[in-house]
Amino acid sequence: MKLKYLLGVFLAFIATAGFSQQTPINILALFRAKYPDQAVKTIKFKHDVYTISFIKDEKKCSAFFDAKGNWQKTETEYRWKDMPTEIKVSFVRSEYGNWLVEDSKKVESSYEVVYSVEVDNQYVLDREHAIGGEKDYFLIFSPDGKIVRVIPL
Repeated sequence: MKLKYLLGVFLAFIATAGFSQQTPINILALFRAKYPDQAVKTIKFKHDVYTISFIKDEKKCSAFFDAKGNWQKTETEYRWKDMPTEIKVSFVRSEYGNWLVEDSKKVESSYEVVYSVEVDNQYVLDREHAIGGEKDYFLIFSPDGKIVRVIPL
């Protein structure tokens, strides 16, 4: 029993030491202040941005902080069926309504909350067959379901 306890303490120390060597303490402190009940899954640093992955309400999330520790945004992955009704209805009624939804997420920042839907112009015949697929876009929706931006990929 003592051995398991000591091993657990040692592993916790190593894990904490690994974060502190690779990630400034203020980034973790800022993350914990914003998301106090969330456990960090991974931390990545690329192009002067820290990306901290975590699970919230059974959804995969990523919080983005700049190198100075400023929170940029948080992305929360959604299954299409779990997206707000306003987004789904607007999508179906749009010119992209029969396109394939590849990814969907909620994006929160200090200046807006939007829903991002990545679509491909494949026409889905069934679960195993699709035709087309030459164009990809991010459709950006306001919370009330209006398409506010279309971003080609």
